Amino acid sequence: MLAALCIASAAIGGTTVKQDGVLEAGRRAYEASEYVQAIQALQTAATKDPQNGDVQLLLAKSYLELQEHDPAIKSAEKAVTIDPQNSIYHEWLGRAYGEKADHASWFSAISLAKKTRKEFETAVHLDEKNYSARQALIEFDCSAPGIVGGGEDKALPQIKHLAELDAAEGHYAAGNCRRPRKDFAAADEEFTKALESHPKSVELITTLGITP
Repeated sequence: MLAALCIASAAIGGTTVKQDGVLEAGRRAYEASEYVQAIQALQTAATKDPQNGDVQLLLAKSYLELQEHDPAIKSAEKAVTIDPQNSIYHEWLGRAYGEKADHASWFSAISLAKKTRKEFETAVHLDEKNYSARQALIEFDCSAPGIVGGGEDKALPQIKHLAELDAAEGHYAAGNCRRPRKDFAAADEEFTKALESHPKSVELITTLGITP
């Protein structure tokens, strides 16, 4: 009996290692910008472990890189269903909705844009330090019309709170909010302040074009 249990345990362990290997293969392909190969590996991983939200997230990101909006949304929705409390999953579902909205007819774009904002807002609510989600929400509010829930009046409190959490992030958000108004001088001033505030996140450092 004990021997049988040991054999079963070893078999399960081997399956787990193999599954992890498939996921890592998908992750490496994604990081190498080999998105078709990434999707192939990740689809295999998803079949073997359908409750793995990280697999679905990486699938969504890969599909977005290929501008395949519907499967990206489907994968991101699966990730959110698997873990509704995961801020990053909601953020990327919002990004998938937003990407499709940018390529949709006017009528469809309205519905998708509303969904986009809802997901960004949920992501921020779940994790106030998910700065990329808050930046996305602020950018949406500063650029989208009121008919889909946007408005600079909604963005300003978010910018203020973000600045309290991280000065560099706050300055960048304030600058980004000036772009839709074509107030480029004010935007550049805020971006300079963001640089002077010593940004910490890799994403913001990359966006600002800082060389390590």
